[in-house]
Amino acid sequence: MPDSPDAQTYKKYQGVIDDYRAFVKKNQTEYPIWLPDLVSIYEDKSGRHAVQITVETGPRRYTDFYLMYVKSDKRTKVIKGATAIQFHM
Repeated sequence: MPDSPDAQTYKKYQGVIDDYRAFVKKNQTEYPIWLPDLVSIYEDKSGRHAVQITVETGPRRYTDFYLMYVKSDKRTKVIKGATAIQFHM
């Protein structure tokens, strides 16, 4: 029986997935609220990867983080992106 699409994706990006999970876990211990809301994995033609994580960093506060990787799935950079604040009336 062939692997599910999720299993195939995990096999292909296992190093990146394990690393971003470790990044999230590390930051959960440093910040009182740290809940991943959205995770996207990107790959360019040369095989380098990037992960975009949108994280709830406070009440109604969402921050984007970009984790950059070389072809061997070693993280080379973390970029803290924009923070959006949801407004409800």
